[in-house]
Amino acid sequence: MNSDKRHPSDYLNDLEEWQDHQYDPGYWTGGNIPPYLKYPRRPLGIILVVMGGFSLLGMAMGVIADFSFANAFGSSIGLLVGLLFLAAGIKIIRARR
Repeated sequence: MNSDKRHPSDYLNDLEEWQDHQYDPGYWTGGNIPPYLKYPRRPLGIILVVMGGFSLLGMAMGVIADFSFANAFGSSIGLLVGLLFLAAGIKIIRARR
């Protein structure tokens, strides 16, 4: 890749290079790897945030639909898992390299 950077982020520069050369035969066998393998942190953080949101949403729907003593334990576990996913995803996204 040429030395002039078109984007402020290395991830975006590598992503654009990958988009330009993803179908060139043999281009990625010389030690070049796609950006989602080179920078795996940001997409993982986004996935964790989405999973945490769905977990909290599912927990809230379960509480609204049928709140009983047996459901309270499952709801508390769902709340804990959802908050852990959200916290981990936000920490990964905000982390500096």
